[in-house]
Amino acid sequence: MYFATRTSRGKQILQLLESYRNADGQPRNRVVLSLGMRELDKARGKLIAQVIDAELYCRPLLLRMPTDVVEEANEIVGAVRRKGTWVPIGERKQEPTPQSDEAPSPSIDGVLVEQVSTGQTTRLGPELLALHAWRELNMDSLLERLNFNPAQRQAAIVQVIGRMVAPGSELALTERFLAGSSLADLLGLKHDTQINKDRYYRVSDRLIEARDEIELHMQEIIASKLSLQRTYYLYDLTNTHFEGICEQNPKAQRGKSKQKRNDCPLVAAGVCFDEHGFILFYRTFAGNTGDATTLPEMIETLQKTLTGQHLSAPPIVVLDGGLATEENLKTLREAKINYLVNRTRSFRNHFSETFAAATFEQIPDRKVEVSKLARPQLVGIDAVKEAEYGDQFLLCRSTQRGLKESAIRSKADERLLADLEKLRVRISKGRLKAPKKIDQAIGRLRERHSRVARYYQISCKDGALTWEHDDANMAQAATLDGCYVLQAHAPTLSAVELWRSYMVLTKAEAGFRCLKGQLGLRPNFHRLEHRVDGHIFISLLAYQLMRFVCYRLEQCGDRRNWATLREILGSHCYATTELPTISGEVHRVRKPGRPEPIHRQIYNHLGIDLSLLPTQHSCYRQPD
Repeated sequence: MYFATRTSRGKQILQLLESYRNADGQPRNRVVLSLGMRELDKARGKLIAQVIDAELYCRPLLLRMPTDVVEEANEIVGAVRRKGTWVPIGERKQEPTPQSDEAPSPSIDGVLVEQVSTGQTTRLGPELLALHAWRELNMDSLLERLNFNPAQRQAAIVQVIGRMVAPGSELALTERFLAGSSLADLLGLKHDTQINKDRYYRVSDRLIEARDEIELHMQEIIASKLSLQRTYYLYDLTNTHFEGICEQNPKAQRGKSKQKRNDCPLVAAGVCFDEHGFILFYRTFAGNTGDATTLPEMIETLQKTLTGQHLSAPPIVVLDGGLATEENLKTLREAKINYLVNRTRSFRNHFSETFAAATFEQIPDRKVEVSKLARPQLVGIDAVKEAEYGDQFLLCRSTQRGLKESAIRSKADERLLADLEKLRVRISKGRLKAPKKIDQAIGRLRERHSRVARYYQISCKDGALTWEHDDANMAQAATLDGCYVLQAHAPTLSAVELWRSYMVLTKAEAGFRCLKGQLGLRPNFHRLEHRVDGHIFISLLAYQLMRFVCYRLEQCGDRRNWATLREILGSHCYATTELPTISGEVHRVRKPGRPEPIHRQIYNHLGIDLSLLPTQHSCYRQPD
């Protein structure tokens, strides 16, 4: 193997060539792959050619090559294999010479059956669903209006669909994703070895610059395609961590990690969902930003989003308890936006007597009871201020939630008792003597087991550690297991409607789980602020396509999540079949495989026509 350049229409074209000798021993060469207008240093080209030769002919490398040389060589090897026209010298299947006493090699219509082979199998199913959603949402026409050229549009497709199917860094797109994906067949990608991580970085920058236009387009096209009516807006935050220091990103700050990665810098993302699970918009914040401080910016953005829309009902923002500060609720009321909040666990302690005396209403088909409080019952409670604004309070009691809280407290109690016993042994054996040190150890235990330590009186006297359980206090706390309080500024809703409205928040929680687990939001691989924002935005775009696919399937009664769909459809692939003939020609056909019934059912639900998928057919003779 070696590299050479030729002039075509006044341009220098780089080609990968292979030299060989024909049957008469004469030297010949053939073009293996044309790499376009690509510059390559002569010395470096020799090293890359050696690696390519070793990879294609499965030969060992005698010298250790630099990592960047191996990576570039692997990209070219992948392109050669995907092109599918190169055949190793000496591997041509010779025509069988019939012997007088032997039957000829079996053939059907001139095809040598025993020599038929299949290879270059690449995954098709998940990419096909993602590309279908991309086109249904008219993303190509949007990017064209935003002045993305064809190459940039293709790179954007690869980035977003790659995040859906095989989440990873931009570098992994060419090294891992495209090598095993049929996206090149679906898009007609050529010479993809030139699409490196730098192009993806540049396209990521362009996408984040056009964020507002893309968000608006997504809001409108999704509502139009699916005939959605939006009333509830779910706002919550998550964060993503970095393995490095990220000194060049001012947003990368240490804070409270929702993934327990407090050892890493973080960036927070506040996301607003609708009740159907689609994202309306998002914003990024420094990792040490308090959740409650981000709500005013969200309210301002939501007001802009709602401007000019004809709403069937007043908008209701559903929030978690940590965001429901008095100032934030006041801001929502001033903006004439209704809200529904799950108050913090400690807030329910104000209602301990009310829970015992209230009359509850059963939620149909749920193990949950609810009771709406009348305003006179709120006298003497911290919630009086909210009641003066017309807020309603809904007492909720869940059997399953109660069993869960009881089990958590029991486990925490067991862990505290085990640690207390260990501390008692240390003190009794004289390993811990100083009273100050003993008090510090007890304080650390209280901090570590704060959930249940409040129910214990712990003391140490004359070198003996003792503790006493407060049974009455524990029993009082147990009466509130499974209980929680919803606060709503939505006067037209009944008790059952309020509870069902709050359960819409599970759509946001499911969205965050999908973003963090299936779509590669964590960890973040970048160190520059705009690249970090771009990584988050691409994950959110991938989520929108994923949610569009799942919503369409849900309408057909198929409620499988994206991880399950991705696994099921991963077995539907493109493949290349070689058909040698008795004339010496080899026909190479590349086409999608026949889908299994489970694959076809999913495609039919989404209206995907497999007959429109591209196929390739080539014919060649192996060199003599």
